[in-house]
Amino acid sequence: MNKKTRKGLTLVELMVVLIIVVIVTLGFGASASRQIKRTNRETVVNEMQVLASGLSDAYYDLGNPAYDPTTAEGKTQFETFLKIVSSEYIGYTFDYTTLEKTDGGFHVEVADPLDVYEQRYHCWFVTKDGMARYVLVASGGDDGKISYSTYKDGDYADDIVLMVRPKVT
Repeated sequence: MNKKTRKGLTLVELMVVLIIVVIVTLGFGASASRQIKRTNRETVVNEMQVLASGLSDAYYDLGNPAYDPTTAEGKTQFETFLKIVSSEYIGYTFDYTTLEKTDGGFHVEVADPLDVYEQRYHCWFVTKDGMARYVLVASGGDDGKISYSTYKDGDYADDIVLMVRPKVT
């Protein structure tokens, strides 16, 4: 009896190898995707903590601003306050064209830097007398959409939100 030497793989063996390669690749791909999302969120949180630290320093040195958002003078005073905070404490650039009055203070967007999602940070400053004054900073997260309307209920969706509660002076 002559033994034939086999050269190459059968079609079944080749299919099994391909299936195993696909399963392993999908597993690594899903893991890498989760890791990228986690890293992006951590980067945004770190940047927001740096921003919060600068804001805390500004509030410590300059005091907690009590500007009336219903008056033109209050808006002008707050804009001046923001310019000082931007240049001397945080190094972030606010987009003053987005500065708008809210019920208890002001909303403004950070023009530079953008977050890792290439979106702007949003800041809400509560400055009205008689209210607990704080700053809320938010990034839209993975979907890039700010869901501010649900924040009061504690629902931040996928947004990344940081609250700075400076000492009231």
